[in-house]
Amino acid sequence: MRTAEFCFAALSIEQKKDREMNHSPQVALPQGMTRRDVIAVISEIGRDLNLSSAAVYILTKLIGSTNAKDWTEPGAEPIFYGTQETMAQRCQAEEPTQCAPAPDEREHRPLGS
Repeated sequence: MRTAEFCFAALSIEQKKDREMNHSPQVALPQGMTRRDVIAVISEIGRDLNLSSAAVYILTKLIGSTNAKDWTEPGAEPIFYGTQETMAQRCQAEEPTQCAPAPDEREHRPLGS
């Protein structure tokens, strides 16, 4: 590799690192869609994504525990700031049987089946 090529490659790597470190997503749900729509989609296609019903339940609980406006405002990040203990308590309080997979869900089915 010639010096000029090396400098260009190094510059590109540095620029990429800078972009990654300063990345601010400007993504939001399409207008008219809400966090509830995301939960509905996950609930509907979770098994097709090879998720157990317990995983779908937990994922929808996590999504439901985020701030609703964070899904619709560009630049906001829908993050669950609770502890694992808080989530475990929410699971047990609402649907204790959902937190453990049923015997037939221990093995995941292949996609598309």
